[in-house]
Amino acid sequence: MKNAVFLLFIYILIPLFCYSQTTTQIESDSLAKYSFKQLANKYESIRNTNSTIAKIYLDKLYSKANNRKEKITVYLKMCHHEILYGTEEKAFSYIESVYDMVKNEESIELAYVYEKKGYYYYYIKRDFDKALSYYLKALSIAEDKQDKILIIKIEHKIAALYYTLGELDKALKTFNLLYKKIEVAAVSYNLRIGILKSLGNAYLRKHSFYKEQKALLDSSYFFRQKGLQLAIQEKDQNTIAYLEQSLGISSFIKENYATALTHFNNSLKANEVINVKKIFQGNYFYKGKVFLRLKQADSAIYYIKKSEPFFKDSSKKLNQPSTYSLLSECYEQKGDLINAVKYAKLAVVYTEQLYSGNEKIKGSIDQKYTLPKLEKRIQKLEKTLENTSKKKTAWYIFSLVLIVSLILGYLFFRRREQKNNASFQKLLNETKENNSNPVKKAIPEEQTQQILDALEKFERDHLYIEQNCTLSFLAKELNTNTAYLSNIINVYKNQSYTTYINKLRIQYSVKRLKEDTRFRAYTIEFIAKECGFKNAKPFSRAFKKVTNIYPSTFIKNLNKIDSQGN
Repeated sequence: MKNAVFLLFIYILIPLFCYSQTTTQIESDSLAKYSFKQLANKYESIRNTNSTIAKIYLDKLYSKANNRKEKITVYLKMCHHEILYGTEEKAFSYIESVYDMVKNEESIELAYVYEKKGYYYYYIKRDFDKALSYYLKALSIAEDKQDKILIIKIEHKIAALYYTLGELDKALKTFNLLYKKIEVAAVSYNLRIGILKSLGNAYLRKHSFYKEQKALLDSSYFFRQKGLQLAIQEKDQNTIAYLEQSLGISSFIKENYATALTHFNNSLKANEVINVKKIFQGNYFYKGKVFLRLKQADSAIYYIKKSEPFFKDSSKKLNQPSTYSLLSECYEQKGDLINAVKYAKLAVVYTEQLYSGNEKIKGSIDQKYTLPKLEKRIQKLEKTLENTSKKKTAWYIFSLVLIVSLILGYLFFRRREQKNNASFQKLLNETKENNSNPVKKAIPEEQTQQILDALEKFERDHLYIEQNCTLSFLAKELNTNTAYLSNIINVYKNQSYTTYINKLRIQYSVKRLKEDTRFRAYTIEFIAKECGFKNAKPFSRAFKKVTNIYPSTFIKNLNKIDSQGN
């Protein structure tokens, strides 16, 4: 019987293996009809979304290379592919091969080789000094040859190097200059989207150091949104999934939880096509954090655990060092102090194991989850648990004494049974009267979503700049009542209606002032009315509250930056 099962298994397996080999061969053979240039374009369009198919295109491209220029092109692409998806040895071999071909000439090809060498030392070796040295050599040749596209590409790499080294002001200055260049230059999609993603990341990282500067977060959101629109236009599911997740994180930081959940769900949907585990995990992790903020502990625990393969396979390590600590917070919020202590202790053990031997990585731990704070939190939880345990014990004793007292009291005061019954009936009637009070019904889920969708459209269409945009007016426009609308804004926007409207108006005014130089020339009174305020005073007060700066100062600084740029 066992032999029969084994033979059946082999019978099924061999055709499947042969089919896989045949499919690869057919895929390769079907590319024979394409020219070298067509294959190169196909490789560029798929290299970031499917590395396996991209490698097939690349191998076929290699066989099509008939002249020196084409061979140089193929070697550079192969080197890039090996840096990202292959081995260090192959990447170095390709870059050295092409370097030997061009090292004795000051050609544009040499600039491309230096650029690729810089990327090799940056991405694989993490030798940033060497990387910068090669980037600068490449830039010198590109500027001498006046190759504008290559100049942009190399400057982007240098700015990314500054970003990695934590020199954010330098990085942002270069990224913003590159953004202005790509707005007028005909650059490839990969280069354009790369610069937009870099700007979004750099602004978000700077905001992590200067949390009071909300404009940094707005800038990050702006560039990521712009990148998302471009990715949707190009049907780049990989970048769509990444940017939707990034926008969700920005919205989470802004405490716009409903918007954050929408972005995370969009990212998950896009990722169903490309199936990148890291994106799945990131979305689940941040959905868990959103639900923790919304005080929905069960949902938070579900998504945080779903984000980590560790909880399905104990042989795998956690990707997020803060996962155990977050779970501890979830269980504490739920009132399950035993599990709260359990996961807090696991957080300490895991953090010690992961970071104890690496000082560089140790310095990057989220400050909220450093070991001293974790240990202090454990002490606090254990003390709370001990106090709770003491209270429970006291309650049990009290309950026992009470029961005994009641029994003795019942025996002793049996003759007063009638009076006790009357008292009991009175108490029962009072309870019924209390229970008869109307209870505020929860808003139906479907109606909640309809109102949230309507609010998104309301925000998108800038209807909040109408001066008569009161709570009752908006409730009427959204076909709901003021109680429902106010409740949903309080829960999902985490703010009052007035704060919500004022914040939208200020964000609108900031964006318009940044983009429209003519708008800045108007008086504060006029700008205030354009943004929905009755006059300049409440506008200036709201502007200062949201941005920590008065509008007049903001306009002055914008004009100063523009004059320096000119």
